[in-house]
Order: sequence, then structure tokens, then C-alpha cells
Amino acid sequence: MKVLVIGGTGVLGSHLVAELRHRGHNPVPVGREVDLSDGRALRHLLPLDAVLAASPAPAGLVQAAAADAGVPSVDVGLDPLPPRVRTALEGDALPHVVGAGFIPGLSGLGAVALANEHGAERVHVHLTQSTNARVGPAGVRAMLGLLADRPPRTPTRPGLGLHHPEAVPLAGRGLTVTYSTAWDDDRTTRLLETARRLHLIPALTALPDRAVRLLTRHSPDRPERAALRWTAEGGEMSVVATGDYAATAAVAVTAAEQLPTAPGGVHQLWEVLTLDDITRATAHVLSWSAEGRAGM
Repeated sequence: MKVLVIGGTGVLGSHLVAELRHRGHNPVPVGREVDLSDGRALRHLLPLDAVLAASPAPAGLVQAAAADAGVPSVDVGLDPLPPRVRTALEGDALPHVVGAGFIPGLSGLGAVALANEHGAERVHVHLTQSTNARVGPAGVRAMLGLLADRPPRTPTRPGLGLHHPEAVPLAGRGLTVTYSTAWDDDRTTRLLETARRLHLIPALTALPDRAVRLLTRHSPDRPERAALRWTAEGGEMSVVATGDYAATAAVAVTAAEQLPTAPGGVHQLWEVLTLDDITRATAHVLSWSAEGRAGM
């Protein structure tokens, strides 16, 4: 496949480009030189088989530009599509997959699978993050944004509760999903918990890129691991990734490979992929727990 990677020159985009090449595809990375507000922005790059978005551009711009160019798309972003854009895309003959990463994406897919396996109506998702993550400023700000509003206290849950937009489409299918996170360094978790209690998260989010980068200190000599654990009444499962962005890239590329057989319109990851699809395609970055996973 020839795949346009919007934001392909950034940290996350470089993972997408590497994953596409690993699977034998032809990535075309572009950065800020592409004006997505111009409906004709992508036409001069045709022919394309898919558009992968790893850009902090406002939600909906990538999908609208891809639809205008007649190309299906996959977006790893957190932000929900504006209603106007979603309505327009629902009538598109081409598929557009949103929230197709590690979290959101695999987090929701795992919640659906575990709920189906055990007949559960509630699932909790816990993300363990690495203080050694190779994450760009946009990724740090996205996570800080999820921490900005304190959700209802859940003392039986580990870490810091998250308000995650992925919970909304999951609720639409009758599944209540709650989220929390912690870092592999307890000190970092406690510091961010204090910052949230003092209402300092918005100030951290507004820091310039140079300062935001200080919140993550990546060293290639140390492991960079992220983990998801799903718990529901009757069962649990977990997965460890070599890195958050590496896992996001693997999941997003797997979704892109499914685009030729996906129906038109807007889809969440769990509407186009199964856990079996993910397991087969991402074994090089994802390791499932010994107790197994739903459906195994």
C-alpha cells in the first residue's frame, strides 16, 4: 500500500513510517507543509491507498481532506470528530477509522472483547506508562489533557482516574468503561496527582515545547514499556508493549490494512478489528499476559 502519513516527520509519525516499512508498505511522510484546511490539499499526492494521521491538527481536518481526495483514513487521535464532519463522513462510501492506537484504540477493543467474553456491563482499563517513553510534546499534552479534570473518586482503582473520550462511543453500545493511569515510577505518579489536586495541570499543558519535554526523559539504553490491564466482573487480561508509540503504530497500521474490506463511514477500532487480528499482526510489539486474553 502507498500510505500518506500526516505528521510523519514527528515522533509518533516516525513510528508509523517505520511500522509501514516493516510490513512492506510504501509510506509517504508529510509534515506541516500540507494545509489540511484546503480541501484539495491531498489531491496532488494521489494515487494513495490510505491516509494515516498522527498530526495534532484539529479533529476532522484529516478525515475531511481524505474524503475529498477519495482516500480512506485512519486517525490515532484522541479528540472526537465535530458533529458536522461526522455527519458528512457517515455518508461516505469510504471507511474512516478514528481513535486507532494503543489508548484509545486497543484499550476500547480489549474492553469490548472482555465484556463479550464474560457478559460484563462494566470494564476498567488501567494504563501503566513509562517514564522512559519517547513521546513528543503533543503526546505529553494529550495525556495531561486527560488528567486535567478529576473524575469521580474510585478508591478501589489504582493510579489516577482519567476522563477518556473513548468512553463515550463505548457507552453508546451499552458498555461502561472507566480509565486510570500510573507511571512505572511512583514519584512521577505522585507528582502529577499533586499537580492535579492543586489544579496545576492546565498550567503544565500550556508550557512551551522545551519545558514539556522535561516531563519525559528518554534513554535508548533503558526499556520503554507500556501496559494495559482490563478488569471486569468474571475476568481480566493484560498486554505489555515495547512502547506506547510502537504499539500505537502497530495497531494503526493493522487498521489501515483492513480498510479495503471495511464498510464506508466512520468506525471505531473495535468495529473493524478483532483481538485475533491484533494478536497476529502485532506480536513483534505486544505480549499478552500468561492468563490469556478474551477469546483465546
